[in-house]
Formats: sequence, structure tokens, C-alpha cells
Amino acid sequence: MGERSAEHATFRIERVYSALPKRVYQAWTNPKMKARWYGPTDQKSELLLDYRIGGREHFTGEVSNGLVFGYEAIFHEIVPDHRIVFSYTMDFDKVRISASLVTVEITASGNDSARLLLTEQGVHLDGADTPADREQGTRDMLEALATALSD
Repeated sequence: MGERSAEHATFRIERVYSALPKRVYQAWTNPKMKARWYGPTDQKSELLLDYRIGGREHFTGEVSNGLVFGYEAIFHEIVPDHRIVFSYTMDFDKVRISASLVTVEITASGNDSARLLLTEQGVHLDGADTPADREQGTRDMLEALATALSD
């Protein structure tokens, strides 16, 4: 094993969606809706969602070379149609690469629009993941959410 390290970082992403806040919230909390935008949708994956305080979310996805990445989350606070707070760990090929705390805030933004503010505080472990890569991956997923909401 290589040298051990822990890099801490925080990022915030704000998006406005052409959908009511309730619909944006449901895209995070309804397993069928979330499966349409969360994670790589073109690869073999599994999403299990027990959406409640203390509930868990499990996602695994196989990348093109057969390696598997995994995501395990626990929900800490839920304010329907407004806020979700959860922590999660991410593994790649059975090696822990990060742990994070995420707050998703959803508010009305004009007529039939919702403002989403996502704040993530993470620790990226042993150089296997970087804050920049995580932020870009999150931006990509939030773009996929926009596409899913427009369908």
C-alpha cells in the first residue's frame, strides 16, 4: 500500500431547475426517479433506497474495465420538499476512497422553478480520489438530474 493521506475539502453547487421544488425533491427520494439520473446509467448498477431518517442508500456500479465502485449513505435529517442531510462513503474496487457529509437544500425560485444548493464536506483518502474529481462528478450528476426533470 502507498503512502497514507487525507485531503479535506468543501464545495457548493447551486442549480436552478425548471420544475417545482416538490418534483426536484422527489427526484432525490423516489427510487425509480433517482435511478434515472444518479450514477452512471449506461453501465451495470444497483440502487437501493430506504428513504427515512436513519435509513440507508446503497449504490454499486461496474465501470468499463470490470472494476466496481460502491456508495453507502445514511440519512441524518429530512425536511420534506426542502432539505436532505446525509453522509456517505465511496469505495473503488473494495478500497475506501472518501467519506462525506452532504446537505441538499431546495427552495422555490420564481414561477415553476426550484433552486438547489448542494454543499459537500469531504475527506479524500490516500490520493485515490480528489476534491476536483468529486466536484466535477457531482456537477455531472446534477446536469443528469436536469435532463431527467425535463423528460
